[in-house]
Amino acid sequence: MSNNRDIYTEHHLYLSAPHFILDEKKLYFSNRSCNALVIVDRETWNVESMIPFVGEALDARELHVACCRQGDKIYFLPQGKKKLHVYDMKSGDQRAYELKGEYDDRTYALWDFHIWNNKIYLLPCGGGFGLWSLDFDGQLNKESWWEVYADTANIFMHGAVDEQRFFSLRKNTGEFTITDLQKRETKTYRFSDERSSYATYDGQDFWYITYDTADIVRWNPEDGERERYSFPIWDKCTFGGVPYTCIYAAGAEIFVVSGTQKELFVLDKEKRVLKPIFQLQGIPNCYREADMAPFFTRLGDKLIWAFRSADGAAVIDLTTMGGQMCHNVIPLNDKVRDRFDQTLFLKSPLLFEESDGWNLEKFLHHCMCSADSF
Repeated sequence: MSNNRDIYTEHHLYLSAPHFILDEKKLYFSNRSCNALVIVDRETWNVESMIPFVGEALDARELHVACCRQGDKIYFLPQGKKKLHVYDMKSGDQRAYELKGEYDDRTYALWDFHIWNNKIYLLPCGGGFGLWSLDFDGQLNKESWWEVYADTANIFMHGAVDEQRFFSLRKNTGEFTITDLQKRETKTYRFSDERSSYATYDGQDFWYITYDTADIVRWNPEDGERERYSFPIWDKCTFGGVPYTCIYAAGAEIFVVSGTQKELFVLDKEKRVLKPIFQLQGIPNCYREADMAPFFTRLGDKLIWAFRSADGAAVIDLTTMGGQMCHNVIPLNDKVRDRFDQTLFLKSPLLFEESDGWNLEKFLHHCMCSADSF
């Protein structure tokens, strides 16, 4: 067995949250590196359980990209053509929904949501899916009146305008639609730039970032382009020269993430400069994906900035603009560790030489208890 490194493949599992739900006692998220609903005790910060999502293989990856809560239920939105899962926090029951439709497979496709009038509207990753609604009793419907960009080759990003309206940006076209759910109508506009990627709404105006230039543009449906902040292309560009990978409005502040996805900046509108706020540390390049933008969540005067596909995150204090790195070091109890073992052994026979209990004894124990593992 002296050449075991040549015949064994070593796999690692990361707790990686594309989004999360907090309540008074627990933290819930869908782990992107394996099929698991992870529940963390907020008092001890221990992982108390990892529950497989129904209808998916144990080693399935990248199942969800966002989640939301209504009442005692958490809704985990799919990535691309995968399933929507609903988890009942009281009973522990699950339900899975399949959303039929098509989209362009060339990029990561992200679903989003908008809650209005006792329904969760599932905002599609691509035009071929259409708009779906799920009422709180579990009835899923396709909204036949919504036919925005029904072509299957469209990729969307969405955001809220107000309680009853959301916007949809058709990436790399400049076409921009506002949907009014109460009136059941849509209005389509066009940004000043075709190569616009992500947008945000500050309560009065929309802001978007461009692909071919390092511009940040302020835009309004009535007035069109209101202001443009142009910056030179810089060394923070990666993935084909993309200068920014995300833009987010927190009140009057406009934040942008660099093309490397490691630097966060705030726009100083008066001085017309980008001020560096924080830089993520220790994020491996293999977990940064060109079209998977990081996500932002505001909790009071704190802004959470995190990757969807790696275990890196930071908390930004909006009053001081200071930042602090969040390190994903969460203890696992024996039950949860066994859950990890089951998933790891689905890949291939493993021999771990790490210090945290991955040893030959565990390997032999698994072989004896799981005859059909291989």
